[in-house]
Formats: sequence, C-alpha cells, structure tokens
Amino acid sequence: MTVWRPARTGRRTSRWSSSPACLAVELGVAQGWDRYIGGHGEMIGIGRFGASATAKVLLEKYGFSVASVVARAKKLLDVARFT
Repeated sequence: MTVWRPARTGRRTSRWSSSPACLAVELGVAQGWDRYIGGHGEMIGIGRFGASATAKVLLEKYGFSVASVVARAKKLLDVARFT
C-alpha cells in the first residue's frame, strides 16, 4: 500500500506536479499518483486485476522491466526538452 504522507508534505509535491518530466513507477495500483505527476507526467502501474503468470512474465508484460522503465523515462525526457 502506498504511503502518501511524505509526498504530501513540503514543497516537493508542487515541484513534482509542475515538472514536465515526472515518471511514477508503482508496482501496484496506479490510483492516486496522477495527483503527484501532474498533467504532463506518466505512470507505470497496474490498472486491473486477474493476471496470472510468473513474476518475471508479469513484470515484463506490465512494463516494469529495467529496460522498459528506462526507455519510458528517456522518451519522457526527450518530450520535456521540446515543451
């Protein structure tokens, strides 16, 4: 379960939500992260239940592999440079 208290305190929240290059990675339900990543940020998370496979297969399928997260972050940074 996500603990929101540290993210809600201080100036960090406004800095996260106003950044054009914010990527949140949640190995669980993505609900709630939109508040912190803002309109320009992206989320890697799980939006449904019921998948059944080995952890390796599920992590790859949902985009949690290191290669997938790095590729998504690089793409987001490239887009942010031109906005």
